[in-house]
Amino acid sequence: MEYWDIYDKDRRFTGRTMRRGDLPAPGDYHIVVQVWITDGNGRFMITQRAAGKPYPLRWEPTAGSVLAGETSEQAAVREVKEEIGIDLDPKHGKRIASFRYDDWVCPGFLDVYVFVQSFSEDEVRMQEEEVIAAHWMDRQEIMDLIASRQFIENNRMTYLEEVLSYQPDDAK
Repeated sequence: MEYWDIYDKDRRFTGRTMRRGDLPAPGDYHIVVQVWITDGNGRFMITQRAAGKPYPLRWEPTAGSVLAGETSEQAAVREVKEEIGIDLDPKHGKRIASFRYDDWVCPGFLDVYVFVQSFSEDEVRMQEEEVIAAHWMDRQEIMDLIASRQFIENNRMTYLEEVLSYQPDDAK
């Protein structure tokens, strides 16, 4: 069973947790991470969601909820390891956006990370209940998926231009 730390609207930890799948109380928020991995040459590791998940078969960067007791950065590294079997080096990642969303079923904060790390698609080990495909894609391929509504997107993707033009020199 997965538990999430609960925060208030100002991202202050409340000292409480909630179980995944439970509806949050009004004013309760949790943290979700979205992880964009670039090889430093303009390509990004994009995954396709499993058929049994919400938004089935849509493409996206790796994403998931921060577990109770974790930092957002730890969750980013863990989610990538769980979903595609790649060990990310936190020294090569940077949080580039963070914002609160109130209009989803489970309100929360979204932290968007970019990691610079190159690896072969053959090294990817997909968690089958989460991911059915993983490929390196360039900016145009991602934009084509968005245009054809095959990509997970929302009205908060104002950071997309920053992600897709990310330069490795920007990594911390």
